Amino acid sequence: MSNKVATRGRVYDFSDLAGTASCVDTRPDSGQIRKIVDPTPIRKGIGVKKRRFGLLTTASIVALVGVASWPLRDHVLVKNFHVVEPGGVYRGAEQKPGPLRRIIEQHGIRTIVCLVDPEPNEQAVAKSLGVEWTWVPLGDSSADITFDRLEELADILADPANRPVFFHCRRGVYRSNLGQAVYRMKQCGWTLAQTLNELRGSGYDPEESGGDQSCAEFLARYERERIRDRAGEKGVLSSDSRSAQFARERTAARIEQSANGRGVFPQ
Repeated sequence: MSNKVATRGRVYDFSDLAGTASCVDTRPDSGQIRKIVDPTPIRKGIGVKKRRFGLLTTASIVALVGVASWPLRDHVLVKNFHVVEPGGVYRGAEQKPGPLRRIIEQHGIRTIVCLVDPEPNEQAVAKSLGVEWTWVPLGDSSADITFDRLEELADILADPANRPVFFHCRRGVYRSNLGQAVYRMKQCGWTLAQTLNELRGSGYDPEESGGDQSCAEFLARYERERIRDRAGEKGVLSSDSRSAQFARERTAARIEQSANGRGVFPQ
């Protein structure tokens, strides 16, 4: 098929020559060749610009929705939740009512231990679900945290009547690390090395600072000033110390009691 069209004394050649078409004027007084621009590339360019504008608009809307919904994520997602002992002890960050309800229902939580100033609705959620709520406030830095408070938490975690128990601080990191570690050392007879290895294995960093001391430094002081003194030892606490052996036997008895009695502490 020919690409030439004759009209009103002109012959238009629409052969594709770099996006243009030739217009040949065949009238006697003419003898000129005029070029007209093929509109197709222009229309294509407009289409590309429209598509780009549409993509940018969509991306902007998505970004705005994301920014607007960012504060709402805590009302949907469970924050920094971790299993210490399946069926027995759980830890995490402070939760909004929705995620807190899911934790309670999914894990059968009987006791919540709050280590910070509580969320306004936390106690109400616990009460509505028949969960015991306990406050063991720890300071905002290691300088404000006492061994007695941490051991109070450890005793609560070890009591079969409280299990399954969920304890939390603000972010679920520093104070929760200390609580888990003191529970392990006081109630389970673990050494400092075993305790720190468990924290690392769970993705936490014992060297993270909590003010004037890292978690590892605080726990080393706790071991030195509480665990060793109780065992009556002057050197490094060994895994065969009498206090560690007694703690292991006591923990085993609690596990057996829970398994045989209430069945809420799997071996």
